[in-house]
Amino acid sequence: MASTDQNAEQARQAQDVDAIPTLAWSARPDGSAEFLTRRWLEYTGLSAEEASDWSLTAAVHTEDRDKRMDFWRHLLTSGEAGEIEARLRRHDGDYRWFLFRVEPVRDNHGNIFKWYGANTDIEDRKRAEALLAAEKRTLKMIASGACLAQGVQEREHFLWKLVCGAAAHVAEQQRYRISRMFLLRAET
Repeated sequence: MASTDQNAEQARQAQDVDAIPTLAWSARPDGSAEFLTRRWLEYTGLSAEEASDWSLTAAVHTEDRDKRMDFWRHLLTSGEAGEIEARLRRHDGDYRWFLFRVEPVRDNHGNIFKWYGANTDIEDRKRAEALLAAEKRTLKMIASGACLAQGVQEREHFLWKLVCGAAAHVAEQQRYRISRMFLLRAET
């Protein structure tokens, strides 16, 4: 009877955690993924099996993956809480900027027995920061007496970089969709 009550309590707790409006997860002391909320799995389009252990890094943008993994290893070694920004792939292949926050949980002896993390979408903030930086550059150029044509040229350069970044982003999405298509065909 106690086992049935305990299982029901664990199921209720898992349901409660899934209701949290964020992409939350937990990891073992070695840093490998232990639990990912339903929201995390739905957002990335990965199954629990695909994201288990260290495989959840597959959803992190290739340009951010090494930096994020180095930071994660540093936290695992130091035992510190931390946060880092990286792009996370959505189920449709689109990448958005997220703030990855992680906190260690310690036992009575001070040993880490689990890590808890949450990923918060910061895409809108990143876009606003980029636009604000471009505006500041333009105002600085105007205040320093630079000709308006130079300011326009800089703004065009900034927009060109955004377009090129978007094109690279689309190419990354296409590679992801094609790889998923071949993976699904191989499974059938």
